[in-house]
Amino acid sequence: MSTEVVTGVFTLLGAVIGAIAALVPGIYLALRQEAVAKKSIAYQLYAEIAAVLRIETRRGYLQSVERMVEHMQANPGVRHSYMVSVQDVPFRVYNTNLSAIGHLPPDLQRDIVRLYQWMESIVQDIKPGGVANSEPAGLEVYWELLTMLREARTLAEQVLDRLEEEFPGLVGAR
Repeated sequence: MSTEVVTGVFTLLGAVIGAIAALVPGIYLALRQEAVAKKSIAYQLYAEIAAVLRIETRRGYLQSVERMVEHMQANPGVRHSYMVSVQDVPFRVYNTNLSAIGHLPPDLQRDIVRLYQWMESIVQDIKPGGVANSEPAGLEVYWELLTMLREARTLAEQVLDRLEEEFPGLVGAR
């Protein structure tokens, strides 16, 4: 082989190795950033969902609505009004990070969005001016609210369980 061919081969080989060496840190950094973003959004949503469940339990919203439904079932025609003061933006973590949810697995994304839609609907019903308090409401309104509260609680527990499976560091954080 001539010296020019050998020089050409080594030059080409050096260029290929140099290109790979330049790409590897960029790829590693991109993968690392994706992992950090995924973990960050998971931990934040976990904290918000767990807090909402804790608040609901401490304040007894579900039990209050259950008692109202029982009372209305035992006393047909009775109507109730139920109102809870709610922040203007009740789910700040979710609303701020909606675009970051795409870092999570698709089935988890779906369940998180469903959960927050349920919670937003419940908030609309119980905040001032909502269907549960704009005027005294009957059994049908409270039965639906009770069903939604139960389903949202179940879905919230499932989402938290799934996040714990996906991110073992969350186990025991409830």
